[in-house]
Amino acid sequence: MNESDVCIRQVDVNPPVVKLHMTGNTTRRYLMTKIHEYVNQKPASLVDLAKFENMVDKDHWFSKTGRKPTLRILAEEYVRAMNTDLECPITILKGTFLPDGTGSPYGAWVLLDGTHRLVKCLVTGRDKVKVVEVTADELLMHVAQIDRESLRSL
Repeated sequence: MNESDVCIRQVDVNPPVVKLHMTGNTTRRYLMTKIHEYVNQKPASLVDLAKFENMVDKDHWFSKTGRKPTLRILAEEYVRAMNTDLECPITILKGTFLPDGTGSPYGAWVLLDGTHRLVKCLVTGRDKVKVVEVTADELLMHVAQIDRESLRSL
């Protein structure tokens, strides 16, 4: 499988499921909890926050859920961000591209998990953050996929 053929289209919130759309109309679904189990076994690296510059002005929360960014919701997300543990690394899907064409398939980063931690780094002025990178191939080899029928029972 060529990782440049991977497109992350959606991260469902409840239950948290990542959907990767592959060339040839193939979709892979992974429970976020299973991805966490895998990435927790991998070493994290300390990365300059500047590497996330292309991500900080994108909508990571509202367009995917249909929620409106009201003051109440923004305050709730801020509190959630400030309560996150920055010792827990941000998870990056490496070598992917987005439906809008952003990102290069040659080493592009897509934020898979950790938006609240990224917000906390921005708010507190940190210049480095812990990161674990995974690829679509790693997920295929090490993380069990979940089918549509199983999702209905969750």
